[in-house]
Parts: sequence; structure tokens; C-alpha cells
Amino acid sequence: RWVVWHSSYTVSTTTIVVTGLIEGDAYEFRVLAQNSVGVGIASKRSMAVVCRTKVEGDAPQVLVAPEDCICAPGENARFFTRFSGYPACTAKWFFDGMELSESLKYSMSGDSTNFWLECFSTMDSMQGEYVCKVDNGVGQASTSARLIHEFAPRLTRKIDDTLQGRSGGLIRVT
Repeated sequence: RWVVWHSSYTVSTTTIVVTGLIEGDAYEFRVLAQNSVGVGIASKRSMAVVCRTKVEGDAPQVLVAPEDCICAPGENARFFTRFSGYPACTAKWFFDGMELSESLKYSMSGDSTNFWLECFSTMDSMQGEYVCKVDNGVGQASTSARLIHEFAPRLTRKIDDTLQGRSGGLIRVT
């Protein structure tokens, strides 16, 4: 249901503080504009906003960004990152825009500033960008790194067991 906050409140700026909201409840807002000609069409709904008490402190900042992890398929990959911020930060890890959860593929751990993601028995489908997003009520921050599969070189044909060359020289096999 829609509730009229103030039907005849004059707002001369582009922002307004709405009072009387209940903490934890979600709200959507619409605006009606009026001038000497009449009342305009109501705006579209805003995105839902959850009312929270303002938190004082320092917004999170990235102190140590995770490094790209290069490994062979089937190996485990581990990412580490560190953030500052007060109050303590909580972290979520994402892959391909989807939030990760504990599973046979992924394990996440951390404290208020240090966060780890471990990827088990990596597969080609797990290659890509991993993003760590943190929030502490004062602000948010994020950082990312990539998982890259790299293969060891291998010969595709048999080479004679007896190759000869000068010590320190180069042997070209074609």
C-alpha cells in the first residue's frame, strides 16, 4: 500500500530527509511535482530502500588486492585480500556476477579485515574474474583477481633419444 508522507510539502532542493520510518522496513518512493499549471504524473517507483540507523566509522578500503592465480586444471587456487575499515567488514565473493557459497568447489574464510577464497580442483568453467565485495555499514569496497589455467608444454611427437650439441648451445627440434 502507498502512504502519503506529506501531500503539501514544498521541496526546493533535489534531496529530502524522510522522517518517521521504521528501522529494518523496506520502502519505495514516488514523487509528484506540482506547479501553477497543476500536478504532474507520479514518478516511477524507486528501488526498495531498507531503513537503517546511520553507522559512524571508516568506509572499507583495499589494503592488499588479490593476485591473479595461474594454475593447471585440477589444481587448487587460493585468493587473499585485506581491507581496512571500522566497524568490522563482512565479505562476499562473486564469480560471473553470482555470489559464491560454500560448496565442494569453493571455501571462503576470513576475519574482519583478511579474506580468503579457495577454489578446489579447478576446471575450465571456473576460469575468470573473482570479485570480493566488503561492507561495514559505513561503506562498501571491492577488488578482483582472475583464475587462469595454464598448461605445461608437451611434445606432440617422439624425439630421438640421442641428440647431440655443444654445451650451453641451442638445439632446435622441428
